Amino acid sequence: SYYLAKGKKYYEKSKKLKVYGTCNANYEKVPMLRLQGKWLRELGFDAGTAINVECKKEKIIVSVASHD
Repeated sequence: SYYLAKGKKYYEKSKKLKVYGTCNANYEKVPMLRLQGKWLRELGFDAGTAINVECKKEKIIVSVASHD
């Protein structure tokens, strides 16, 4: 299937990524997600874009924040 964004046709795809580890201010190891690449811009997530993060059990949904 596909969707339209900014007048262009994009095909839906999924990506298999990895959860990394980093240390917080207390030197505790905590999980970290890192998303980067041109594909984010193509989906409407350009640098500086405000986002919403919806958290559910074993699922994270990231979407562009509305301009309300």
